[in-house]
Amino acid sequence: MAAVPDTITITLTNLTASSLGVTSLDVSTLSAATSAMSALDSAIDSVSSARAEIGAQESRFNFGADSISTQTQNLQSANSAIKDVDIAAEQATLSSAEVKTQAAVSAETAANQMPQYLLKLLG
Repeated sequence: MAAVPDTITITLTNLTASSLGVTSLDVSTLSAATSAMSALDSAIDSVSSARAEIGAQESRFNFGADSISTQTQNLQSANSAIKDVDIAAEQATLSSAEVKTQAAVSAETAANQMPQYLLKLLG
């Protein structure tokens, strides 16, 4: 699986009035007003394009955040499962040791009673 870069580069378009060419619009004549309208249409297109780029970048951020959230949940779930398995294994080991201890105590009790049974048989 190819490595996914962990950075997102953001480039914002300069949207000042001067960069959009709308600082000094003249609407005193019909031809000047038509020219101003054309400049405003061009500025609106530039702003709309910049907004679309910002929206796309925001979408990438949201996707990245969702991906990180999913990975975090998966890691927490895996960690919990590992801990549960460890606890179950230790519980099984403890139960086994308890059974062995009880068997050893029973065997010792039986061994301690053998001489008494032999004396009864002989006696």
